[in-house]
Amino acid sequence: MWNEEQLENLIKSLLQEIMPQKRYTVSVEWGRGKSLRHTIQMGKRNFLLVRLSPLMAQAPENVVKALAVLLLAKIFRFKADSVFRKVYNAYVDEHIMPQMPAVTHRVSSRYSPKGNYFNLEEIFDELNSRYFNARLPKPVLGWSLRPAYTRLGFYDRKRNLLVISQIFDHKKTPREIVEYLMYHEMLHIYIPVQQGRGQRRLVHTAEFKRLEQQFPNYEKIEKWIKRKRHRL
Repeated sequence: MWNEEQLENLIKSLLQEIMPQKRYTVSVEWGRGKSLRHTIQMGKRNFLLVRLSPLMAQAPENVVKALAVLLLAKIFRFKADSVFRKVYNAYVDEHIMPQMPAVTHRVSSRYSPKGNYFNLEEIFDELNSRYFNARLPKPVLGWSLRPAYTRLGFYDRKRNLLVISQIFDHKKTPREIVEYLMYHEMLHIYIPVQQGRGQRRLVHTAEFKRLEQQFPNYEKIEKWIKRKRHRL
């Protein structure tokens, strides 16, 4: 289990690699409750305050490092390699989301599929017909309640909720980007989580990845998301 001193040393080490020309004072605190929320703030005299969700207390080092890089990228406005987002999201999907308390099962009425530029219900229906023979049951659909640049979408089976980050409801976003993000989350409905070795749960199976990569312009879309999502 991580303690604050270990986390502070990890972030200081990353700062020396990323910004060796400056020195920062780092303080790490655990957040309250069971929310999966992490924040980073810059104070006076290069003081960084980082608050991490206690749900990450037992995460492997590579996952915590990935999260730290994403937070530093946010505060210092640089592009983190997409591998860090994938590492973090994979851990959350496999180890955190299935253990979220049942009290969160109710879906907030604030979620809405109708954005300023895209309607998620229309896109779901089109993709369901095109790729799944219209057999997938439609979950509650909604744009995220806050802009999200790391967790670009999710499907919560317990709440039957599918969410896409609101950053993509933008005039500069090609429709195929939203369709791809929707398709990815629909694959989670189509391919249930499988039990791997030991306690590991397989979210992105080989079959999942095979189908995902069959989406038209898959590589082009992945590059667009990596390069341009922070400009939305």
